[in-house]
Amino acid sequence: MTILVTGATGNVGAEVVKGLLDAPVPVAVGLRDPFRERVPPAVQARTLDFENCATWPTALAGVQRLFLVRPPQLSDVDATLGPFLEEAKRQEVRHVVFLSLLGVEKNPVVPHRAIEAKIRELGFAYTMLRASFFAQNLD
Repeated sequence: MTILVTGATGNVGAEVVKGLLDAPVPVAVGLRDPFRERVPPAVQARTLDFENCATWPTALAGVQRLFLVRPPQLSDVDATLGPFLEEAKRQEVRHVVFLSLLGVEKNPVVPHRAIEAKIRELGFAYTMLRASFFAQNLD
């Protein structure tokens, strides 16, 4: 049962990876350029580019759980993360943990709301982490 972490080089994703290192499950990270980024030796680096659907099947192969972070530059959910989640469903990902936003249910403008809706629509088991603000963003 592999867990795939996206956003693994960011503040939150890196902490998720650290927290999973002692877990008794394989951990993989999806990176646009896995040869450029350094990851812990126990973690498998996989090529994943949300804007390149050719990378999705290999990145999702054997994955049952997904930690999903929306890259800030991607706001068109229908063109990127929506189809990615559809591929995740085809690849039999069972559970999605999505780093969302506090109050997203009242804000129809943010892409996070559409991503949450897509996760529900596809029937995943899910956990929505509705974060408020991170002190690390001030650093």
